[in-house]
Amino acid sequence: RPARGRGVATTAVGLLCRHAAIDAVDGGLGLRRLYLRAADRNTASQRVAEKNGFRRVGTERRYGELGDGSYADHVLFDLVL
Repeated sequence: RPARGRGVATTAVGLLCRHAAIDAVDGGLGLRRLYLRAADRNTASQRVAEKNGFRRVGTERRYGELGDGSYADHVLFDLVL
């Protein structure tokens, strides 16, 4: 909770994206595309995705099970590296 609203998640995701894009021969993952899912009510995670250049590409209906046994839709984002 103390880190909320301070850009910690945005920075962390940005670092992960950069590492994913670096060629494997140079110590990175050599990936060309990343996907990110966020619960449709989780606007903070959606903002983190958008701030890092991810684009919303769809919704996965009833994707994630919640603690009460109900299901939530998830928003799907992708980033072409």
